[in-house]
Parts: sequence; structure tokens; C-alpha cells
Amino acid sequence: MAVDINNLWESQDENNWIDALDRYWANPTVSKSRDTEQFMHKVELEYIQRLDMQEWYDFFNKYFRWKFTDNHLHERLMDLDKNSFEHLFSVKGSLLALDKLDLVDSRKCLNLVRSPRIRGLDYPGASGLPALIFEEWYGTVDRCVLESLCKIESLPEKPRIGEIRAWVKIQKDWRERVTLCSSLT
Repeated sequence: MAVDINNLWESQDENNWIDALDRYWANPTVSKSRDTEQFMHKVELEYIQRLDMQEWYDFFNKYFRWKFTDNHLHERLMDLDKNSFEHLFSVKGSLLALDKLDLVDSRKCLNLVRSPRIRGLDYPGASGLPALIFEEWYGTVDRCVLESLCKIESLPEKPRIGEIRAWVKIQKDWRERVTLCSSLT
């Protein structure tokens, strides 16, 4: 039986959480990309370090297909193809050269991967990449998660999430979203 988000948030019953996760995977939009979702969930820094130039491009192709859906995917893939393999590989080098002091600066990390550095990645698209590679430093959530978090009455960050949700709707600067998501993870 489905539990509303407020009750789920307060629930200590693991079965409620498992049921909610099962319903997530049963969602047609999610289930059609389940393999990609599971692959992205397992991406780690060590995996990225091992990728050669072609594999790095292939990873980006998969990342774009994961991050962008519906009408925007074709346009974003065309943007991706405007980046040379060498250029994309140099971005990988820049990411891997980041140290802990650099990682503290989420703006710096985003600027390494967002457009114009990588064509096709604006703040929302770019925010997921550091979150995948440096999961101990960053987190990211999609629009659906923001919508659900806004419904949780007891969530102390609810007003701030509401502000971010409003920014999402009018497509303003996403840096604050990345910072908040990092604090939630």
C-alpha cells in the first residue's frame, strides 16, 4: 500500500521505504532506463580514472541520455558532438586534478563541466557530474525529488527547497541547488 510522502518521511518501517522504492522503479519513465539508472548509481571516481578518451566520450553519451530526456535529448546529444574527444578528455584531466580545497568550491567544480566548457551542459546538467564522480562531496536531486521534498511538512529545509523549486521553474542559477543538495546527502 502506498504511503504518502509525509508518513513515509517519518516512517521507521523499512518495508514502507522498500515499497516506495519499488514503486519508483515501476514508474514507466524510470523502468525504461533502469539499466542506465543502475549504472550511474555505481559510478565511482576509480571507474572514471580508468577511462580512456573513447570510453570517456561513451560515458558522456550515456550520461547525457541519463540526464536529459524527452525533447531535449536530441539537442543535447548534438551539443555533445560539438565537443572534440580531446577537449572532453582534457575536462576529465581537470576534474581528476581537483584537490579537497577545490572540491569545497562547488562553483569552481561546476564551471569545469558546464557550458561553454562542455557544450550541452548547463547548471542542472552539469551538477550531476561532480555528484557522480565525487559522491562524498556532492549530491544532486531531480525535479521530482524537489517536488516531493516540498510536500514534507516536518522538513526543516522546506522553505529553502521551496525557493530552489521556484528557481527550477524559472530556470535561474542552479548553484544554490547544488549546495543544498550537498548538505542533504
